[in-house]
Amino acid sequence: MTEGILLVDYSKENATVTGHYYAALSFQLREAFKEKRRGKIWMRTIPTILLAVVYLSGAVLGGIRETGTRSRRSHDKHLQRRGSGTTGSKVIYYYFDKRINQTLKDLFLKAAKAWEDSTCIKFEENEEEWEAIKVEQLGGWDCAYTRIPRGPQYLSVDCGYFGGIAHEVGHALGLVHTQSRYDRDKYISVVWPNVEKEFNARYQDWIEKSPSEARKYLETFKKEYGTTLTSESDHYGVPYDYGSIMHYGTSDEDPPMIPTDLNHNRTMGSQFISFTDLLEINERHKCTVSCAPQKRKCENDGFFNPKKCDTCVCPSGYGGRFCENQPDDGGEDLKADATLQTIKLTIQSDRNASDHYVKHTTWIRTASKTGIEVEIENISDGLKAYGCAKAGVEIKTQDDQKLTGYR
Repeated sequence: MTEGILLVDYSKENATVTGHYYAALSFQLREAFKEKRRGKIWMRTIPTILLAVVYLSGAVLGGIRETGTRSRRSHDKHLQRRGSGTTGSKVIYYYFDKRINQTLKDLFLKAAKAWEDSTCIKFEENEEEWEAIKVEQLGGWDCAYTRIPRGPQYLSVDCGYFGGIAHEVGHALGLVHTQSRYDRDKYISVVWPNVEKEFNARYQDWIEKSPSEARKYLETFKKEYGTTLTSESDHYGVPYDYGSIMHYGTSDEDPPMIPTDLNHNRTMGSQFISFTDLLEINERHKCTVSCAPQKRKCENDGFFNPKKCDTCVCPSGYGGRFCENQPDDGGEDLKADATLQTIKLTIQSDRNASDHYVKHTTWIRTASKTGIEVEIENISDGLKAYGCAKAGVEIKTQDDQKLTGYR
């Protein structure tokens, strides 16, 4: 994957009336910002822009199925209150159905570990526990999580890819769909006729074979775009994040959802567990009390890892023990100046990589009180996918660095 990045310092002539500076990321993004300028809504930027380039690794188990959005038949009986009053380590029991294949077992374990590594959650295989999650392969193409009130739990892994399974594990841990948050109307608009169009396209074969049964399910499908009540949607102060793994994606044609910030159209439907997802799980299950007060604080909004209390969990774009450094992932540290620069960044799949994506993080710096213009000249063909599932570039310019940047 290769991109050309244009870097240029903004002079003081580009300052807004509020003294802030704005970043133009590409021609289309500049146009969007111009619209905001006419409405006197000002974009603020920071002296450093974080640029993350990701590429799907050959080490992925399963694959990425291009189906439009991350819509699936998730029967949302969430664990929203289960265990929310406990502190310290929390054990989640599971067991595998005998019919599940090893590839899907490995994908579930990989997804579970991704949640485990930065929280106090611990997954243990134990079929004897009456509330254990039964991980199963049903023979379809959906991933889904179902919980019977005060009874068993079921998690199907038929979608066959990491992001889908990690999403369902998130449900099992108590997370709701991001687009269903009670405050979602500030961030997205739902286009209900297009929701039905998506249902018809996705389940065309089912509708033809069993029209009455399919039509009944349409109402359930629509509920995935509804909102939760405030009392049912405590997010523990964690802000709305377009890049949450719990956020559905959207399509270019007849989109079921339109983000308020149009630059986040491809951010939605992410294959990554976001920093805010981990933060909410730690707050929800009171994981942070596992760590005694530390002499030094985490920087850049990071938090101490309950699994290793002398190390911080960092927002994307930051690394080091206390989130004080650039991640050690092979990225560059660039400086923008008044001269137009052309930068070429290349990242390739590593079939021996242990993670399912290869990521390079580049910092683009400039002097204080100046902005940075970044224009993507070109990007490799054949990578367009919802949520940047195959590969992509993420540019973080927002003040709140906990959030996912533009993808």
